[in-house]
Formats: sequence, structure tokens, C-alpha cells
Amino acid sequence: MLFGSKFISLKNRNAVVDFRLNDVLYNFKLLVLISIFGVLLRVIDRFFIRGVSLSTNVFENREALESGTNIIAVISSFLYPMVFLIPFYFLLISKCYKINVIKKIILIFISLYPIFDGLLFGSRSIILSFIALIFLYSYILGFISIKIKGCIYFSLFVLAMLTISGFLFDERTSLMGMSAIDSTRISVYAYFTPLNESFSYYLKSLNNGFFYYLLLGTLNFIQYMIHGLFEMLFLVDTFNTDNIYWGAQNLSFIFKFMSSVFGFDSSIIHLDFMVRKGAYNTLLGPAYYDFGFFGVLFLFFIGYIGGCLYRKSLKGNNINIIPLYTYLIIIVFFCVNC
Repeated sequence: MLFGSKFISLKNRNAVVDFRLNDVLYNFKLLVLISIFGVLLRVIDRFFIRGVSLSTNVFENREALESGTNIIAVISSFLYPMVFLIPFYFLLISKCYKINVIKKIILIFISLYPIFDGLLFGSRSIILSFIALIFLYSYILGFISIKIKGCIYFSLFVLAMLTISGFLFDERTSLMGMSAIDSTRISVYAYFTPLNESFSYYLKSLNNGFFYYLLLGTLNFIQYMIHGLFEMLFLVDTFNTDNIYWGAQNLSFIFKFMSSVFGFDSSIIHLDFMVRKGAYNTLLGPAYYDFGFFGVLFLFFIGYIGGCLYRKSLKGNNINIIPLYTYLIIIVFFCVNC
């Protein structure tokens, strides 16, 4: 990122952005149409082809999702991510152009689909990254500021996210027939950083109240972040690099596309040689699975793109760069695989 940005800055930098409202409105309308089409394809794929249902639990829905792929799912994987850019343009346009109520409702409904999707499959990372993305959009466009009032809002935002994360984690483990507290001690992600018994008793004493979910979400987040380093070291010691996946983990949607359209052998996507399935490896782990130590070059490429986007966004010549940069750094931070 430093190579791409060509400078280091530890302070906020204001950017004067030059844009034409008509051009932004045109791009926004095109983005909304693509997003709606992507969402519709995803709904068709999941509810009508794979059999996902609102009446079943998250694990049954995940099993339905793993039943295979199809051309509709592949196309939606290219179009659907456009949804994450809608809130930026919505906030930008609302500062200088009045959007009628009906359009606002439609835009909000489409924009919030990732949260619905995350709840449907019990994916906290999608929900948290999407909400964090909206928070960053709001900060960048001046709706919130880093002052005393802004710091209070940010602190409340973090507490709310940790609490929601704890609640979703507790619900998901309950569906598995396991206590969330036990999960923090014996699950795969807790292998290197298990919770001790005395703290487990303290969590149980909170009786599923607000502080229970807040503390559970905080501990779970800390375990995930700390655990990743040790998991990466374990991966390097254990994984046989003769079986690297050449992008099938981070770029699985490309393999699925080639499989659906060109009949490419997609057996590599099953990732049979993974050291420990279900473990949180950070972005480094999937890169190592895909390319071995050459994964450093893959990560350098991602970071370089991020740095270039940051530098170009400060120039203010193209406002479309800003949401792309924001989206990229959120993905890198939360280590969400493609």
C-alpha cells in the first residue's frame, strides 16, 4: 500500500473532489440496475434452485448452498457485489439532490440485502463488514466526524457491532447444539487461544443479558484476530505446497465460472488438502493455500492497488475511486475471502 500511495500520512487528508452531478446520477442509476439484477439472480439461485428457505435454520441453508453451482449463481457473483457501492452514492447524492420517498425505500431495501443474506446463512462477517462500510462512507462524506461527539458515536457503533456479533454467535452455536461459551474453549478457532475455565464461569453468570452478548462478541473477535497468527504458523509448518490451489480459494468464483461456462474441471475447488477446515487464517492463510510463498506477491499486488486507489482518490479527479478504495480496505481488514 505504501508503494502504491507513495507517501505516509498519519493525519486526515481533505480531498477536493470535482464531479458533475448528472454524471454521478447516471452512474448511480446504472449501478442500481446492475445491483437489482444481481440480487434477483441471487434470490432465484438460492430460493428456487438450491432450495434455501426462511423456515429452515442457518445450517440447513448452508448445506443447500453447498449443493453445487450453476450459471445463475456464477453471474450473480459478478453482479451482486455492486450492492456494496450503493450506500456511498446514495449518501453523496442525498447531500445535493432530493430523492423521493419511494426511491429511497427501494434503494434502502436493495442496499440492506447483504444483511438479510448474512442472517439467512449465519454469516457475521458479511453483516459487520457491510455496516462498517456504511460507517466509513458516512465519515468520508462528512456525515460524522472524529471529534468528541464523533468519537462517542464511533464508540457506540463498536459496542453495538460487538454486541450484535455476540448475539449472532450465541444463536449459531445454539443451533449446533453447543454452548457459545464451550465453543470459545474447544472450537477450531479457539485451538491456540482457548478461554480459561474461571472466565467461562463468569460469562455464564451474566445470564444472556446485554453484557453477556457484548463480552462474548468481544472475546470472540479477539480470539479470531489473535488466533490467525498462530494458525498461519501452523499452516506453514503443516501444509504440503505440492498441493497449492492456484487461486481456487481466494478466486473460487473464477473457477466456478469456467466450470459452468466452459466445462472446466472444478474438482480443485473442493480444497481436499486443507490442513484444518473451518479455521480462521486471516488473508495470509488463503494466499498461502493458493500460491505458497508466492502468495506474498499476490498480497503485494492487492496492497499496491489499494495504495494507488488511495492516492488517486485524494486527487479528486474521479469520485468513483473513493467507494472502490473504501470497499477494498474493508475487505482486507475483515479478511473476507472472494
